Amino acid sequence: MATHKWVDMRKRLKHTRYNIRYTINYIFHMFSNAKWWLLYRTICRFHIIKTGLKPGYYDTDTLLEEAMYSLLVKFVEKESGGISGVKNTIKYYADTKIEYDVESNTFLATDAENRKRLYESIEKIYTWYKVDRPALYAKVIEKGICGYQTEEGIFAKDTEMLKILVEIRGTLWT
Repeated sequence: MATHKWVDMRKRLKHTRYNIRYTINYIFHMFSNAKWWLLYRTICRFHIIKTGLKPGYYDTDTLLEEAMYSLLVKFVEKESGGISGVKNTIKYYADTKIEYDVESNTFLATDAENRKRLYESIEKIYTWYKVDRPALYAKVIEKGICGYQTEEGIFAKDTEMLKILVEIRGTLWT
């Protein structure tokens, strides 16, 4: 064979090897994507929010409120080690020393103080949702109090807590 035929044959083989590698790689990624597609729709359903509401129709404001509280409860109970974990975190940041700047004769607010305030807010909202709010609803039902002022008061307190939750949402990660 002439030399140019060998060169020509090598080029074709190189191209074929590339196509085979590309095809195998494509098939592997296709199955990998299919695996994650199946997992995220059957077992690892991280995009689903369980509100705890009974089946039925609910207005959007109720769904939004319950979804936000559910995500906070998930953060506190599963990711922070429960309310005791949150309290331990507050204690840890409270014990952290705050720096003193001699030149300006002031205390410097460090990240520790900000984190302490953050976890105090988390504890306040969690306690409202899990302890104070159900107790208030139970008192309303027990005394038979129905009325605009009672519902408006609970709604106003819920709104206040949800505003705080929206303000700290960027820090709710582990």
